[in-house]
Amino acid sequence: MVEPTPLPLSPERATQIISERAADSSKVTFRDDCSEGEWHERVTWLQALKCLEKGELIGGPDFNDETNCWECRMRRFAAGQDIVIDVVISNDQSELYVVNVCEK
Repeated sequence: MVEPTPLPLSPERATQIISERAADSSKVTFRDDCSEGEWHERVTWLQALKCLEKGELIGGPDFNDETNCWECRMRRFAAGQDIVIDVVISNDQSELYVVNVCEK
């Protein structure tokens, strides 16, 4: 059975969902291939969470029909770094999945 596409998610609501979920770190999962790497040497886990919690939405939300999830991009300038995070909101909007962290 194919799940129907959910109603559109506004940028304001996506930002609110991301901020609320990031405030409880147990609701945020870093994908295995994202949990370590070059960014990990320059951006701390706490900075990444704060980017999600207090950052600005710079991309999305876009619904991905393959994963049935919302894809977004968040940005925050902190500690002299421009941090950008690609994040996925689960279809039921209960969890976040970080798929990429960039320091630009």
